[in-house]
Amino acid sequence: MFDCVIELDVLPGIENICQAELADKLGITSVEVDIGAVRFAYRGELRRLNQLKSVNAAYVLLTYDIPRPKALLGHQNFQRLTEAMEHVLNNDNFSTMNLNAAGSDSSIMERLKQTIAACGGLQVVSNNNADLLVRVRKKSGQWQVLLRTTARPYSAREWRIHDMEGALNGPAAYAMNSLILPEASTVINFMCGSGTLLIEHDGFLTGRKYYGIDADKEALDIAANHVSMTTDAEHQIALIQGDATKSPFPHGIADVITADMPFGQLVGSHDMNRKLYPAVLSEIHRVLSSDGRAILLTHEVRLMSRITADRQWITESIIKVNLRGLHPRIYVLRKT
Repeated sequence: MFDCVIELDVLPGIENICQAELADKLGITSVEVDIGAVRFAYRGELRRLNQLKSVNAAYVLLTYDIPRPKALLGHQNFQRLTEAMEHVLNNDNFSTMNLNAAGSDSSIMERLKQTIAACGGLQVVSNNNADLLVRVRKKSGQWQVLLRTTARPYSAREWRIHDMEGALNGPAAYAMNSLILPEASTVINFMCGSGTLLIEHDGFLTGRKYYGIDADKEALDIAANHVSMTTDAEHQIALIQGDATKSPFPHGIADVITADMPFGQLVGSHDMNRKLYPAVLSEIHRVLSSDGRAILLTHEVRLMSRITADRQWITESIIKVNLRGLHPRIYVLRKT
């Protein structure tokens, strides 16, 4: 049994969704929250953390009351680090490591990196593709060492066998899907792309119908491959090729419609969005049941504000997230 402090790296803006997942899956309710981070005392197997879907990565956090990072190499301090690293190395398969820190090219940080690598029998690599990622930082006058608990970040989903440009981050998709009410019986993902929003549910409810629609045949083929990698989703998701502005769905069929709307950067353009968004929102409104909800991610904040200002929609919540340096919003809209 391992007693430690865990820091979860989360997308800024979805910390409360991470807290809810922690409470639901691990029974952990006493946490400290910063922007983009959730910390808590933990006792148990590190692999229990692997089930968290709202998290980019998990780290064992070690805090040292020392004046300089050189002291991390002292016998007692380094022994504490190696004991924690032993638990981490037993949690996954690690062969390489890298150290990230301010001044990481200094002689002290280089020595610390090489010593950690030698202790763990790891090869040092000079990029963030390392299996064991070690971070060193100074915070509130103390030095901290963070050891990532897995060889890949949680956000690097195993089902994602194709990297499609502009594909949605897994934890962001999970956060959106966590806003779906449990009583929803039909969920449709408009402009489903490679399938991230279709797959990132916390289990697929028996009796609930899931549909994905996209005009791009190549994207649908990729989505089909991704769905096939998730055994609990394969027989519950139907993929349909079609136009999101003129979908084949009957009027009022969906309880929830989700969409990762084009940002107008990697996909589409702002000029195109001015025409596309009103047409898509109109079609979503048609397909939603009375009192149905739309959960939409977009960076086109002003455009969305104009479209949703009419009496067709009630804005229930807007969640601002930080995604690859952009600051899109998750809109939860209710049909009126």
